[in-house]
This record gives sequence, C-alpha cells and structure tokens, in this order.
Amino acid sequence: MGSNKINNVLRLAWSAPAIIIRIIIRRLKDHRLRPIITVSWKAMRQKKRLPPGEFVALEPAERSDQQFLLKQSQRIGPVFKAIWGRRFCTCMVGLPLCRRFLEQHSDDLTPQSLELESFFAKGFLRRMQGEDHKKYRRLILKSIDSQLITRDSTLLEKIVADELAVFKTQQKGDTGPPERYIKTLKNIADQLLIYSFFGAQSGSDYFEKLETMYNLLGPNGLEWFPEDKHKRTFNAIRDYLLNQLDEHRDNEGSGLQRSIVGRMYRAGGLDETSLGNLIYMVEMGRYDMRLLFRWLSKYAAENPALLERIAAGKTVDHEGRVSLQEAFVLETFRLNQSERLMRIANRDINFEGYFIPKESLVRLCLWESHKSSESFAEPFTFNPSRFIHQHPGKDQFSPFGLGSHSCPFAQFSINMSSIFIKMLAMDYKVEAIADGPPIRARYHWQPAEQFSVRLTAR
Repeated sequence: MGSNKINNVLRLAWSAPAIIIRIIIRRLKDHRLRPIITVSWKAMRQKKRLPPGEFVALEPAERSDQQFLLKQSQRIGPVFKAIWGRRFCTCMVGLPLCRRFLEQHSDDLTPQSLELESFFAKGFLRRMQGEDHKKYRRLILKSIDSQLITRDSTLLEKIVADELAVFKTQQKGDTGPPERYIKTLKNIADQLLIYSFFGAQSGSDYFEKLETMYNLLGPNGLEWFPEDKHKRTFNAIRDYLLNQLDEHRDNEGSGLQRSIVGRMYRAGGLDETSLGNLIYMVEMGRYDMRLLFRWLSKYAAENPALLERIAAGKTVDHEGRVSLQEAFVLETFRLNQSERLMRIANRDINFEGYFIPKESLVRLCLWESHKSSESFAEPFTFNPSRFIHQHPGKDQFSPFGLGSHSCPFAQFSINMSSIFIKMLAMDYKVEAIADGPPIRARYHWQPAEQFSVRLTAR
C-alpha cells in the first residue's frame, strides 16, 4: 500500500470514535497498517508529536534510490519517520544529532544485532548493556595485539599476494568472473581473520578444520537468524578451539598463543561469552571484510593514478597524518560500507520535541551523515587526500559507530584493508569489468552484482 493510501486511511480513522479505532487495530493483525495506526493513535492520546514525514516503506524506497534518506532529510529535516518492515522507524541524519541522541538515551535503547543469547551467556557484545558490555569490551580490547601488523606484516601481505596471484592465473582471456573474484576476496578475508583471531595459518590442518566449520556456519554469508544447525556448528568450533588451547597451553611461541584468543586465554579472560563473541566476530567479519575488499577494488579500478602512487611508495609519513593506502581505506568507508546503526526503544522517548514510541526502531544514518557538504567538499567524489591533509573530527566521520558501542576492531579493520590495497597496487594494474550502479544486497549496499576486475601484472 502506498504512503498516500496509508495517510488517507489514518485521516478516516481519526474521525472515528475510539472504540472503532481499537477494533480496527485488533483486526489489522500482521498488516503494515497496524503499527502505523497503533503508533499514531498512541501519540494522539498522549498529545505528543511524531517526527515529520509520511509513513514511507524504507526497504523499497531505499532499494530504488540509495540517496532516498539523504533527500528526505534535506526535504523534511534531520529527524523524520518511516516504516521498516512492519515497525515504526525514526530516522536521524547528522553525526552530532545521532551522538546527542545516544548520550541522552543510552539506557532507553537496545542495539539491534544478532541474538546469540541461546548460544552463549550474555550474548553478542553489540547487544550488551551496562557492566556486562564494559567488561567484555575491555577484555576484547586488551586481547588485540597492537604489534600484530608490524610483527606479522610479511605473512599478512603474503596471504593477500598469494590469493590475488591465483586469481590472476585463473583469468581467461583477461577476464575474471565476479563469482571467482568474490571467492578470492573471501579466501583472503578468511585467512586474515582466522590467523589473527586464532593463530591458524592456511595449509595447516588447524586452519582447514576451522575454515570448513566456518563454511558450514555461514555458507552463503552471515546468517542473521541462526538456527539449531548453526548452533551445532558453533559448538563444534568452540570445542575445537578449547581443545587446541589446552593442547598448546605451554607453547608460548605458537601462533595460537600469540593470537587474540590465545592472549585472552593467557590473561584469564576467556569464558563462554568472550569466546563466543570472538567466534562470531570472525563470522561477521568474513562477510563485511570481503565486501569492503570489493569496494576497495572498485575504487582502485576507478583511480589508477592513486594506485600508481601507492605502488611507488609515495605515501605520506608526516606526524599526525596517515599513509595514502590508509587514506584510501578511510575514504572508502566514508563513501560506502559504513551505513547505519539500529536501535530499539525500550520505553517511550521524547527527543528534540518528537515522540519515539516504545518498541519502535531508530535508524542512525551514518552513510547519509558522511555525505554532508559542510563536513566534506564534493561529498560524492572519491578523494583520499581529505584524510591526509586533515583528519575529520568525530562529528564529521564515525564509520565504526558512535559512543560506547563503537567497534573495538576499528583500527584492525583499517590495517588489514590497508594491506590489501597496498598489495593490490604493488603487484597489479586494476581494470573494472562489467561495472554498474551499486545494489542493495542482503545487509549492505555493494558494487554491481556483475562487477569484477581484470588484473595485469606490473
């Protein structure tokens, strides 16, 4: 049903007695009108004002126009209403506004993320609140080795170089089918993550067993609603890792002991919740990282001069500034990949004069906020130099979240992605094949489904 029809129904409903409205709501079970009328009636009874705008269904609107929410904010204002699925949704655009909302209402919100409480106690870090969140976030941060990149840079670079070389040899007639390139990027992401988190190198029996189990956990990408079969695979990964930790407990020089899980184990911080979070952070990262590598590849193909500079080692090394490859990654995050934060209201909220009902959704729009012309000149132009000359502040650029729930692996992701773009630039010239407009996939926007690359050795 279109938004005009919905609003016409609402106007008719308000003219009816309250008893009629209750009957309408009861009879609209599992219908998109039910949450609209329920929320609107609740706001009317409490004499509260819902955010402006029509009850637009976000999913189809956004799929048809990636800039839909940005245009809505420019037309209506930075806070506006919509419908996501069958739930009322308040959208907010602008990092200072989003940050202020989280600061004022952190206790009134639950982050929307994977529900894994049935897999392990306390569940996923992204959903935790209060002291539990502080405790497990602190444990994870302490387990991330700040020397990982410098200590193992040769190995990490070799992982990327070897997989790209295999893809290069598989090109037929200088073409690389998209599914083959995606598989290459998946292999790179799997190896980088499984080695960093669990100390397993490709080619070892340890790695092969872990990768096989992970491919069962998510054969076609991240499973947002895991089932019993996923729990059985998760339990197998957990038990296997615990056996490996016990078997290598006295081998402090092993990759396992130096890994993130090994450091947590030696520090006495490993329990079912911390281990469960590490396992699922790898699972989520496998999907997100290979998608990020696709975006990096697309911008590499579109910006050959920048790739030449990275290949020639012309990187900035001034105090307080970042390398060109890191700036390349940050600009990719600004333009794509970093999209939104979702929250569920635990109680009725009043913010900036607007009523946000209990159990409704709040979408904090990062992608749109990063397109502010006040923060970034020519915001839709790929320009990594904006990060070299002056790093934007947190109210301009926050690709890894806002506040206490920001990603603990932010710098890890930047470092791994910088290695990827560096090795791609050093070894190859990159040309796009069958490019097209981006598409809205299962969870994120991504390059065109048919997009791939042609690699030519330097």
